[in-house]
Order: sequence, then C-alpha cells, then structure tokens
Amino acid sequence: MHRGTRTCILVLTGLAIALSAGAEEPVRVFSKHENHFFRIPGLAVTTKGTLLAFAGERKGSLGDFGHDTDVVLRRSTDGGATWSTPETILSEKGVDFHAGPVVVDRRTGSIFKFARSCSTKTHRWGDNYVLRSDDDGKTWTKSMLELENRRATTRFGPGNGGHGIQLANGRLVIHGGYWRVADGKRTLSLCLIESLDRGKTWQLVKGSDLDRSHVEFCMAETAPGRIYLNIREKYTPARLYTTMDLARPPIADAEQVVGLPSTQCRAGMVKVEHGDAVWLYFTGPTGTGNNHSSRRVNLSLFRSDLEGKRWQRVALLHQGKTAYSDLTALPDGDLACLYEAGKANPYEEILFLKIPKETYLPNKADAGDGQ
Repeated sequence: MHRGTRTCILVLTGLAIALSAGAEEPVRVFSKHENHFFRIPGLAVTTKGTLLAFAGERKGSLGDFGHDTDVVLRRSTDGGATWSTPETILSEKGVDFHAGPVVVDRRTGSIFKFARSCSTKTHRWGDNYVLRSDDDGKTWTKSMLELENRRATTRFGPGNGGHGIQLANGRLVIHGGYWRVADGKRTLSLCLIESLDRGKTWQLVKGSDLDRSHVEFCMAETAPGRIYLNIREKYTPARLYTTMDLARPPIADAEQVVGLPSTQCRAGMVKVEHGDAVWLYFTGPTGTGNNHSSRRVNLSLFRSDLEGKRWQRVALLHQGKTAYSDLTALPDGDLACLYEAGKANPYEEILFLKIPKETYLPNKADAGDGQ
C-alpha cells in the first residue's frame, strides 16, 4: 500500500475556511514509473462493497494517442485503505485502449467496463469493447460492444473514464459519443448507451444536436426516466447542463452551469440521498487562466439540488495540481474520490480520497439553499 502526502479537507462556509475534523489521508493508487503514465480514472463500488479503481496505463508517452495503452485495475476490500496489486485487464500490442466508463448492476452484481481501441500507427479508431465481471471484479471476460439499433454508417464509442448509472427501473446507462453529419460536416456529439437486459445487449438511447457538447459528461437520474447531464464544453472553458427525457426526442440545447469552475476537464458527480433530502455532488479543479496548466489545480467538492443549475463549493479536497476525477458514494454514507494529481504536472499519480459525511453533508443552517 502506498500513501501520498497528507492533504487536509478544507470546508468552506461563506468566506470562512476551517479544517475538517477527521479529514482522511489520500492513498496513492497508481503512480508514474519510468515512461509509464496512468490517466483517466474510473471508480466503482460493487454490491459486496469492494472498491474498483480503473485507469489507462500509457506506455512511453503521456500523450493521448500514438502509444500502447492498457486498461488496469486495483481492488480494495477495506474501504480504500489498502489496494491489490495492479492488474492489466485489457491489452494488445499496437493498440491504444481508451478506458471508458464502468457501471455496476445492483440487482445482479455484474460489473461492466468499457473501452475504445485506437491504432498506435494510424491513430484511427477501431472496435469498442465491454469487459464483464460476475465475481466482484476478480476475473473479466471481453467481448465487442455492438449496438442493437445502430445504423451501419454510424460510428460511436463509449465516453472517457468515470462511471455510468443504473436507473430505478434497472436500466444500465453509460455516457458515449457518436459521429453525425450536419451541413456536410462530421461532428462528434454526445449520446447515451443503455442495456435493458442486464448487459446482454446494448443500444444507442439517443443523441444530441449539441455542437458544443463533449463526450466527457456526468449523469444522474433525477426523476424516473429523466437524466441530468453535466457536460464538459467542447470549445470554451465552461460547463453545461441539460436534462434528457428518455421518452422524448434528442436534446438540442443546454445552458451554462452557475457556480462550477470553468475548466475543460472530466469531472466526477454522484447523487446522494440523506434522509428526505437528495443532493448532487461534483468534483473538479478550480483554477483559472488560459491553459490546462493554470486551470487544472485545487480539486474541490461542490453541491447542488437535483436541478443542477446552481452549485455551491463545500470543500477543497486537494491543493495543488489536479485534473480528471471520479466520485462515488460508499455504503457507510461517506464519499470516495479517485483523481489525478502531481507536483510538476497533474498526471504523476492517481489518488484515492475518502470524504467523511460529516464533511460534505449540509447542516441545518444551509440545508435549504442547495445552491
């Protein structure tokens, strides 16, 4: 087990900042070694309470393309205090596997991890894959991801990292992207990919006409069949939100979120029920500036009501260089965050941080604002 430098959680109340009692120490899950770099975290909790931490192991380069990349996994059965030896669950010579979302079927215990393949020589996208585990993440089987309702001419792929969701009716949903033609131009737009039969088959739910959208977005079911999307904006440092109703046509527009950092970065989000209240929680860096280096710093935790329009920062989780993150809820009510961090740049290691419920839940004084 490796542990990183101690990072205290700072709780913000108005302009006041106070150290949180019982702040956890982050645990180093993946760390750069030689020319191997770990990026794009994904985090899930199985039905047995086991934590699964995923990443892409980039061999020879930190860049997004042009090198072999494996999908790797570490498991924790003690709430993130210790982790198993890193295990490669998807690898092929000459292939750059882009790790996609993970989703857990709470009714069966099955776990699904997605990935896109890309040639290291031509940089052309190849097949999409789904890995399945029925034994709490100990072993995995691989199959090609084919969409039952996809047109032969439609290219698609699962989104980057993070996690999918299971709806109240049992549907499994992950984020993804597809290429559509508009005004003679091919545009990559967001879509949802779902399974109605416990992961046996998958289909394209619907796409969007959002030219500004990015395939890196977070989801939460805020009402039966209604999914809130929090989206990384494609062209400017902003975040968008919209709602997709599975019974209606594709969405065509989105609005800018108020109160979240304007950083172009994959974020984490989870829905939390506490008593009669239901909240959305979000993690992302909070830097400002004109480039990734200045924006990707100071990972923070934010809270909103289920509308997801306006957010309030409630805690600074990591001070310093940080980038992509994923966020989930633990069986004991605490939150867990898996995120990229480092000193020279935010891609030196991937850390796990447990966030006690005493840190993030609103008190009676501010429980009513949700903003």
